[in-house]
Amino acid sequence: MSVAGKCRTTSFIASARTKGVVEQILQNVEWPEQFPFKEEDLEHFDGSSDLVLYESPRFVTHIDDPTIATLTKCYKEVFPSSNTLGVALLNMSSSWVSHFRAGYKQERIGGVGLNEEELKANKKYFHLVVEFMAAPGYHKQKKFIDVTSIALSDIEKV
Repeated sequence: MSVAGKCRTTSFIASARTKGVVEQILQNVEWPEQFPFKEEDLEHFDGSSDLVLYESPRFVTHIDDPTIATLTKCYKEVFPSSNTLGVALLNMSSSWVSHFRAGYKQERIGGVGLNEEELKANKKYFHLVVEFMAAPGYHKQKKFIDVTSIALSDIEKV
């Protein structure tokens, strides 16, 4: 489904689409009443920042092939069709791999991540930015983006 937007001719609303595989999978999930982890369970073992972790390129895949296939299928369901006129897509917490389906293209696809070498190796991007998304004020930056994706993120407190 699409609706008219203020800055662009069209905005896409992923939640307005018909139910797909993602909704079917999540339909019968039994969620715990309380979050099962303490804050310290989610911290780096050595107390370091992601900035240090991604200082050098690692070129690793952080998830297994079935998970990649599921994420790619989800993106296929919720993203605008390939080559939709005027669409700008921003992939946050990105690296050398994007989980878009093969051949997926838009007028503008950008990536934000922590390692410049890894971002440059990702041939899907027309534009890339090396930034720490947890930096103060990051969320206040104004960009003309139609679709934003983020997967496998470890956003830290600053």
